Amino acid sequence: MNRFNATLLRWLSIAVIAVLLSVSGGRPAPAAEKVQLRMATMFLGSSWYVYGASISALLHKQFPKGSSFDILPFSGAVGNMSLLEQGEANLALGFTVMANWAHKGQHAYKKAMPNLRGLIGKMDQYFLAVAVRKDAGIDSIDQIVKEKKPLSWVTVPVGGGGEFSSRRLMAHYGFSYDALKGWGGKVQNTGFGAIRSQMKDGRAQIVSHTVPAGHPSMTEITTTTDIKFLPLRDDVIAALQKEGYGRTVMPAGTFRGQDKDVPTAGLHTTLPGQPAGRRRLRGRQGGVREHQEDGARPRELQDVSLRESLDRGGPWRANPPGSGPLLQRKGLHEIGPRYCSTHPGFAAAAARNRHGHPVSLS
Repeated sequence: MNRFNATLLRWLSIAVIAVLLSVSGGRPAPAAEKVQLRMATMFLGSSWYVYGASISALLHKQFPKGSSFDILPFSGAVGNMSLLEQGEANLALGFTVMANWAHKGQHAYKKAMPNLRGLIGKMDQYFLAVAVRKDAGIDSIDQIVKEKKPLSWVTVPVGGGGEFSSRRLMAHYGFSYDALKGWGGKVQNTGFGAIRSQMKDGRAQIVSHTVPAGHPSMTEITTTTDIKFLPLRDDVIAALQKEGYGRTVMPAGTFRGQDKDVPTAGLHTTLPGQPAGRRRLRGRQGGVREHQEDGARPRELQDVSLRESLDRGGPWRANPPGSGPLLQRKGLHEIGPRYCSTHPGFAAAAARNRHGHPVSLS
């Protein structure tokens, strides 16, 4: 294993140790005890699915024989926080901004989840990308609104961070899904396979989603279709910043055919875990076991500088009962789909998930 893989494995292992300590009330588990973890990611065709497959490939060999690491290929940044809270997952990929909303019960969340725990922050840089086919004749989002363009707009299903971010973007530009439909257009919340094919053949003219450099589906779209990325207006970025997004620029050359920097809103992938102090595990045959460990005092996210984490990957700490602070300001910004997709464990993991079912590397 090269130096980077060893570093990545070390920090991911610490994060998993934090989860294991939290679900055992801070008491170290016997070395030979089987581990069963479920990690919420995103649909096939997403960077997070690639992340999950690669992380599981790195970690499962470190677990005792008979252990399993299941990848849940559904939901997304918004829904994953609920999966953690409900005990459907032990680990989840998320965005710092949306984890903060979940903690406070804001925006996408009607109920606060004050005990969510952050394990690793700033694993990468994501961009809120709006890509339009060049033959649609669109140069800006303002043009869409002013001319009431009847476009077919595609994004991911409800529960994904890209879908909710698309709605927030539209709101700050003064329109909505319903307004677009009123102009004769439509919005489709669908999977990446449909998004790629519809952008390629022209059934859809515009797509919006949160993407990092090397995002599998956006890379394919830019390879098979002539598109342009639309910049966000400065005041719209400022409005999104007030909601917790960052201000960033998607550099020229991030995707094929992108010859200019694109000002936009930014997000970072983080790795939250189950609420501290609560033992909540779902067995492979179903059935949720839940109880509050005696004396467990979870370290809540308000003890952590999430504001700093929004832009610079702030000091999220893994601190389950009895474990002490295990992580402090460790940014795994090197991990990304360009690395993960070449990892030898990814192809095997992806092959087990052709139909979108949870992958178990046991």
